[in-house]
Amino acid sequence: MIQYTRKDENEHTSDHIFISDEDVKLFKGKMAVYTEINGHKYFVTKDIIMNSDLYVIDPDGYHMLAEYVKRKNLKIELVPIYIEIDIADQERRYIARGNTRKEFWDRYISETEQFDKFEEGIYEYYRKCTYVYRIKNVDFHYSVEQMKEYIYNHLSLIEKLKYNLRRLIK
Repeated sequence: MIQYTRKDENEHTSDHIFISDEDVKLFKGKMAVYTEINGHKYFVTKDIIMNSDLYVIDPDGYHMLAEYVKRKNLKIELVPIYIEIDIADQERRYIARGNTRKEFWDRYISETEQFDKFEEGIYEYYRKCTYVYRIKNVDFHYSVEQMKEYIYNHLSLIEKLKYNLRRLIK
């Protein structure tokens, strides 16, 4: 999934589009969801959402996206999947991407409140969900397989047929 952002990250190892602070202003009318974390700007446009099968987002962003989908009456179904990961693994992966330990803890602290609220079930929009699938990400490849299976099971019959045909053609 691609999202627009400005972040000190390696462009060759990221699926983000890097733009300047000035260019962020050009997308103001096209943003479906916008957030700022520790001075880094993140947003996604309607075009990206409408052309995506999967989008990774934090709990507050999910709330904004759900409200946007409802407000714009978009014909898409949001299926929340909550991926849990041990804090030591989070830190290790964050540092392996070229970030510092301090940057990890700054971000972790800034996001803790929204994830705590999610865990406690405080947000009304999560209580409205019939089910939030949770994956404990201990082994990356196993977690990916769990997610793929869950998503496949939520596809309509026609979508499953299209998916299976694409796999056969490859």
